[in-house]
Amino acid sequence: MRHKHFLIDREVILLTALIVFNTSSASWLLAGCGLKGPYRVLHLSTNNNHVYLSIETKSQIFPTLIETEWPTTCVRFPIPKVFPHRSFHNTDHHRNCRLIQQARWSQMDNFQRLWVMDFDWSAKQNNCLPKLLAFDFMRQGMEVLRIDCHKFMKIRPEQLLDIKLGPAMGKRGMEQFIYFILAKDTHLVAYDIFEQKWFRYPLLSKKYEDIAVSLPVKPRNVAFSHQKEILIADEDDKLYISNSSDIVNAGLQLKLLGSLLGSAESLLIDRNDMFYAIPAFGAVVRCPRKHNITAEDNEIIYLTTRNIKQIFFRTKGSLFSLIDHWQED
Repeated sequence: MRHKHFLIDREVILLTALIVFNTSSASWLLAGCGLKGPYRVLHLSTNNNHVYLSIETKSQIFPTLIETEWPTTCVRFPIPKVFPHRSFHNTDHHRNCRLIQQARWSQMDNFQRLWVMDFDWSAKQNNCLPKLLAFDFMRQGMEVLRIDCHKFMKIRPEQLLDIKLGPAMGKRGMEQFIYFILAKDTHLVAYDIFEQKWFRYPLLSKKYEDIAVSLPVKPRNVAFSHQKEILIADEDDKLYISNSSDIVNAGLQLKLLGSLLGSAESLLIDRNDMFYAIPAFGAVVRCPRKHNITAEDNEIIYLTTRNIKQIFFRTKGSLFSLIDHWQED
């Protein structure tokens, strides 16, 4: 009975979190850092109670990376601020490629460094090259690394489907790789933080039982388990698994786990379950992490008429969704 009550409580927390976050249209109160006009959140990352928002503004002259805190009470709302500060951002229409043009992704590693992807593109202007930046919180948020990504990502921003820090490696517990998923590409692109080198690993799988040859896989999303497994959702709505230690220059051999309900985004792993969003349907789906996953194993746990941009975990097993829409505080 205790186990049953735990499952019920966790389900209530999960569903309540989804509903509360979706219905709060002024969650971030970005007017507090000087933003006037519509904006939308492209990506969100968390570190304890701190939240890092990659935003897009219609004015295109406001900084696009914001640091704030997760609201803990209904009385006190945190005051957001530009990260690291305004001088790092391009805030006029004269391009300075040393500055951040459009933040699109961020994630904190185990050594308290915030990795940021800056990638802007316009058909009407000369574009700055996409770059990765690392800010070290052990040194008061100082920029410690800047990486040119153009050689391995000659794409538009919408063709960059996913970015994730890989699992912690070795005794120091530090992430070694940053992984990139590119549209219509059968490779897993990786940047080795230790060696400061780029790699392109072909993704292969024996997709069909009656065919012995390995076929290429076109990934859409990537996630990592605590056991250092790599899970990849592909463009054919299939889910694959492998071990990160099995990556070699010749490629990564994937094992088919089963079928998903649609084009998966924001793939997450929690204990023995996996969660993903299907933006086109406004659905959040849960399925068990097991072999031979069928359509019946996929359970829709939340539906909305809005386009889901991202799902992410918070405390006590709660799952939140980020809605893709323009808003004004």
